[in-house]
Amino acid sequence: FGETISFEQIATHLLQSMGLFTAIFGSRFFFAMAFDMTRLALLHIHFLSEVFATCLRFEMSALKSFWLLFTGKKRNVLRQRSDHLHYDHMQLLLGMILFSTCLFLFTTVLVYHWFFAVTNFGAELFCGL
Repeated sequence: FGETISFEQIATHLLQSMGLFTAIFGSRFFFAMAFDMTRLALLHIHFLSEVFATCLRFEMSALKSFWLLFTGKKRNVLRQRSDHLHYDHMQLLLGMILFSTCLFLFTTVLVYHWFFAVTNFGAELFCGL
């Protein structure tokens, strides 16, 4: 319980067991296991890329809706068009506050999305070799 296990011990044990399985099952097993372990090690990058892509889609949709609010329009989903609508001052004030918040957060979300998309592409390229 009190003994700590280092990364080197885990890596050594893992490589020894992979070597044993390679000797028994062949080299295709080694390459398949190496591919699977690499994909598993890079799973968090794929997950974060998908999360920030979803955040970016949400931000784009919210900014579009708030822009329509300022122009006095509302998206009619059933007829696939924008209809005119009159908003009162409180709705416009709330829309302005939310629009400015989304606009300032947009650059942050865009940079995070770009970073994880490029990193995910690099990971996919690395696994594809």
